[in-house]
Amino acid sequence: MSNFASDPAAANAMAPGKRPATTMAPTIVFGADRRPEIVAGAGGGAWIIDAVAAGLAEMLGRGAGPQAAVALPRTGAQNGAAFLEAGSAAAALEAPLRALGHAPRVVPVDTGMQALRVTAQGIEGGADPRRDGIAPGD
Repeated sequence: MSNFASDPAAANAMAPGKRPATTMAPTIVFGADRRPEIVAGAGGGAWIIDAVAAGLAEMLGRGAGPQAAVALPRTGAQNGAAFLEAGSAAAALEAPLRALGHAPRVVPVDTGMQALRVTAQGIEGGADPRRDGIAPGD
C-alpha cells in the first residue's frame, strides 16, 4: 500500500475503507474528425504524468511515432525538485543545469508508458523499453 501517506495525520493516511491516492493520466486525444487519434497511459507512480505529457508532446508537437515517444529519456519535476533519468541522455543535462544554478537529481526511472496512434495505414503502437510488454498495433 505504498500510495498512502506515511504520516497518520495526513489526508491520505491509511485507514479502513480508504483507497490510496495515486497518480494516473490515462489519455485519449481526439482528432479533428472527433475520432480517437492517440491513446496513452503509463504505470510508475509519480513519473506517470511527466511520462505521458512528454510522450504526447513528442507525438503531437514533433510528429514522433508512439515507440519513439514512449522510449524518450525521462525528465521531470516534483515538489520543486528536478529529476533526470540515470543512464539516459537526460543525465547529460545535469552539469549544464547545475551551471545555471539548478540542483537536478539523477535517479533511476521505471515508469512504463504505452501508446497507440491511429493513422491512415492502421494502428501504430509503442511499449516502453523500461518494462516488459509490447504494443504492436495492427
